[in-house]
Amino acid sequence: MELVSPARNPGDLKSRLSARGVELTPEDEALMEFVFGSYKENKAFRANFDKDWDRWFSIYFGHQWPANRPEWRSDPVINYTFATIETILPIMTDSDPQITIAAQEPNDLEIASIHSHIQKNIWRRNKMRDKIVKWAKYGLIAGDGIMKCWYNSEACDGDGDVEYSLVDNRHFFPSPGAMDVQSAANVIYAANLPINSIEEMYPEAKGKIEPGVWEEDLDAGRSFASSGSSGIQTGPIAGTDGTSTLTNTSWAKGSSNAMNQKHERGKIATLIEMWHRIDGRIWVTVFCNGVKLKHSPSPFDHDFFPFIKWSNYPIPGSFWSMGEVQQLESLQKFINARRGQTQDLLRICCNPPVVADANSGINPKAMTGRPGVILYKNQGTEVHWMQPPNIPGALFQVQQMDKADFDSISGIYDVTKGKDPGGIEAAKAITALQDAAHTRVRLKVRNIETAIQSLGEQSVPLVQQYYTDERTIRITGGNTNEPQYMTINQQNGIDNYGNSVKINNVAQGKYDVEVGVGSTMPVNKTARSMEMKELLQLGVVDAQAVLDHSTLSPSDVNKIVQR
Repeated sequence: MELVSPARNPGDLKSRLSARGVELTPEDEALMEFVFGSYKENKAFRANFDKDWDRWFSIYFGHQWPANRPEWRSDPVINYTFATIETILPIMTDSDPQITIAAQEPNDLEIASIHSHIQKNIWRRNKMRDKIVKWAKYGLIAGDGIMKCWYNSEACDGDGDVEYSLVDNRHFFPSPGAMDVQSAANVIYAANLPINSIEEMYPEAKGKIEPGVWEEDLDAGRSFASSGSSGIQTGPIAGTDGTSTLTNTSWAKGSSNAMNQKHERGKIATLIEMWHRIDGRIWVTVFCNGVKLKHSPSPFDHDFFPFIKWSNYPIPGSFWSMGEVQQLESLQKFINARRGQTQDLLRICCNPPVVADANSGINPKAMTGRPGVILYKNQGTEVHWMQPPNIPGALFQVQQMDKADFDSISGIYDVTKGKDPGGIEAAKAITALQDAAHTRVRLKVRNIETAIQSLGEQSVPLVQQYYTDERTIRITGGNTNEPQYMTINQQNGIDNYGNSVKINNVAQGKYDVEVGVGSTMPVNKTARSMEMKELLQLGVVDAQAVLDHSTLSPSDVNKIVQR
């Protein structure tokens, strides 16, 4: 079922809604046209950039040949693109970033330390070690990764907490001309979601939403990064992204199930969530197939659109960035084509064509190429194998050149993958070479750490806004076998004037979020231990510093320190 766009035929949609008992006021009708008109504008703007996304993901998954290729031709895939991305990814995400909350005023130093522990707990509860890998992978393939920072009142058994949700790029639509998220006139999240899930979040809409989808490619759960979608104060949209109702499909060819998708079309509808500014304040407006679900100021006190984007290769003057596949695609196809040529030539050499007289009596089905086969022919006729041409040596040389070009363009060399560089045996020299090979990756790490900083800059105000009741938090970084805890927002404090105050009140103060530069980059622990040993011998550091940088586990270090 395809729903008619209200911008094209508002009267028809209005009459259909009226038949379901949904009456639109003139204000609601104008607001609906504004939201859907903005969605169409944003979608048209994004169409200049998203036309290649599906193909880039297909290349990453290894689907790199046209479907109509002749059956007799070889179609090998030497997926250097996959190898390159999967080499960069662990380098970028190997270590947890060092997030620190710094107080702007000296009186808030202690509360700033508490905020640092809270942010580490939020990071752990959101399973960011997994989400940041998917976030980074989206940027490496398509150019950008989108994350949403919001407050989920249902988290932590109803106590509520800050939520980080991955957003599929195809569900995110910035306004035309936007350079980044916060400078956009508006940003829109749109997805096809189960109607029962939408009605759970908005009970007043029960029975009013007509089934139907605006765009087939808005199906939530269509790609690997669909574990989180949207989410605003009224309910955890991220937990109702359709994966439990819709068939979970993927950009990888062959994994979609169109029959199940069509079967569910009568149970889903298109939800459009628009974040925009009215009189300098952020508002959120939500419509679902013409039914207004929400139109109110942002539930968050901070002045941010709740989306954060990290860019792989930022392009000046453009919202959308460049991924790895965009530069590697043509060379990847050349490599596949040359490998296919080589296989075709080898097949011809191993099983060359046969020249036979028409009256030779040879049965064509007997020409199987099996070793030792005996062919019987008529007397006086001729049958012989053709001599195939020699495989040119330049073909193999070009393949080596292609591989070198691929390494040069991607910036990922053999030493980056841990292979022996050859001719270098000193451990320090190899470590220095590996460090130099990470030059291109460091820029990506810097970009994603800037995005992580933006996550914290939205997360801290949410903590200050919603952490109003007394809570107990675990202090991170200590001995996990003997955890320590701290209580915040205690009500039994007395100030110098005898007034009742909160102890460890996290709502007070202003703070900056800092991410250690390069803290996400992996550290060669063995090389670091050798360095610390040399510094200890020179008397520059003490034994505690050597232990802190050793390869021992934290529990073993604590035991040694206690002894």
